[in-house]
Amino acid sequence: MSAVEDIAEITPYQGMRYTRRLFVVDAANEARLMGHCRIDPATFRSAADPSAFISFAIQEGVRNGISSNGGVNMVQGLVQSRPLRLDEKLTVTGEILKVEDSPRGRVTTSETWYHGENGELGITSHPVRYSGLDGAHVGKSQALHFPHAPSHGGFVTR
Repeated sequence: MSAVEDIAEITPYQGMRYTRRLFVVDAANEARLMGHCRIDPATFRSAADPSAFISFAIQEGVRNGISSNGGVNMVQGLVQSRPLRLDEKLTVTGEILKVEDSPRGRVTTSETWYHGENGELGITSHPVRYSGLDGAHVGKSQALHFPHAPSHGGFVTR
């Protein structure tokens, strides 16, 4: 059980700000995880693997009371303004940009920002998530159409 599991869930709303906190991407843990995928940690030259920020952003929402139970991460965009170093003290914040009702649930669009020790923006994560209102998992038999969901995602380096 993690400390995150002890946080009360809230109903997300547009304009909700995440609590600012310090965050460090642990070099030893990243090396362990990359080893599972047979990726040489030197590939990123002492910087954090940008794709790791996909799960970090989901976890940050959970830390701020946004349930991940039964949800589906529909689209995930990342913008890397600069590489963030392993073991660098980062500041993470975020905001719910939009909450929309959808068939049998809601779609929540948010952004999570990771700033380096010098205050410079490093990575912006932009997830769009679907959550069933009853907390139920959305399976293949429940095909849903979201015409308002962006059709792009992926990773951009600036």
